[in-house]
Amino acid sequence: MHVEKHNMNLMPGFEILMVLDVWEHAYYLDYRNDRAKFVETFWNLVNWNAIAQRLEKMKK
Repeated sequence: MHVEKHNMNLMPGFEILMVLDVWEHAYYLDYRNDRAKFVETFWNLVNWNAIAQRLEKMKK
């Protein structure tokens, strides 16, 4: 699901599993115009154990 302004536009009772911010302010200082490199790096930094725990909690 795509949620613009994920920190403000939340649906009641809907928990967020993970957020990837791809607006320039999130990556420009480190990656300049290379958004693809930022996204590629992001997948290697995700704490997959934390994501799995959130998913299990959401399934209950």
